[in-house]
Amino acid sequence: MRWLPALLLVLALLPAGKVFAWEPPMKVEQSILGNVIVYRDGEQQPYWAMTGYKLDRAFEGSPRAVALAKQYQFWSTVGLASTAVGNALFLGGVYYRLAHEYRRNDHPASWAFVISGGLLSMGGSFINMNSKRLIFQAVNAFNEDYDPQQIPKLRIEAGWEAAPEGRLVLDFPLGGIR
Repeated sequence: MRWLPALLLVLALLPAGKVFAWEPPMKVEQSILGNVIVYRDGEQQPYWAMTGYKLDRAFEGSPRAVALAKQYQFWSTVGLASTAVGNALFLGGVYYRLAHEYRRNDHPASWAFVISGGLLSMGGSFINMNSKRLIFQAVNAFNEDYDPQQIPKLRIEAGWEAAPEGRLVLDFPLGGIR
């Protein structure tokens, strides 16, 4: 019985098994610049990171994931447009004030352009940054809907005599992604 504590210690220190019994089909990485890179079955999925154009094609087969990808596309486009308009207003207001050499209290309407442009630009950047969470949610939704039992399997059948002219069958189970 003196070996029981040693056995319990060894069992406690053994690494736990994987959470997934199968490799999830969708994975994400984040680049140094902050862009999200989406992989499906090990292949990088092409999409335009600025607005999410074509991102929903990577999630085909899972309606929830496609809906989240389209939400990302909408919000990142809104954020990008807001940032562009805000930058134009801000720079236009600053240029106007500098070109006319106004003092601080002269022509207060130009301050409206500078301040509203800055706020609009910051708000668009905030929307754009926070919309990236939708990509991660779409990947999680896709992986939840994925059923590894529904992957097509290749099986070889031979007759009772094990003759070499057996059949090669490709099984397609009904379903796929729930």
